[in-house]
Amino acid sequence: MRFVAFLPDSGSFLAVTDAGWVHHWRLEGTLIRSFGTGAAADATRPNVDLSPDGTTLLVSGREGRPSLWSLQGEKGRVLADPETSGDPYPSTEAVRFSNDGTTLQVQTLDTIQIWSRQGTLLQDMATTQGEPPATQNTSRDVLSPDGRWLVTVNEGKEVKLQLWKVP
Repeated sequence: MRFVAFLPDSGSFLAVTDAGWVHHWRLEGTLIRSFGTGAAADATRPNVDLSPDGTTLLVSGREGRPSLWSLQGEKGRVLADPETSGDPYPSTEAVRFSNDGTTLQVQTLDTIQIWSRQGTLLQDMATTQGEPPATQNTSRDVLSPDGRWLVTVNEGKEVKLQLWKVP
């Protein structure tokens, strides 16, 4: 399994396989539904996060653009910058919802991007601060509870902390 999470009501949970299949289970063991996201069609493991309200999954395969999925298996918005939407998307290392669920974080080897839930690129950390973020060998990154700050930790030859203001 690649990802497991309880829904906020604690009456059910999700399990996402390495192949990108989502299985929604009741606690007593009844399967509610299963659906494929196609995130691992290229035989790589998907990156997944569940929105804080438990209604939406953010899913990305290592070679695919991150996309939002309903728990009913309906694909929603695909995160694609209109200026680069035809270009190959870089390998996605991690995806995450902010604590309030209004913004999305997508980490690649070269950048950390902050997106609105409506699919607008709000900030690209590699270009707005003048130097690439500490994403190479990033061992941890965390959004502040209010979603306004991001801290990245790079554990290369030297430990490097970077603090980023999120729009």
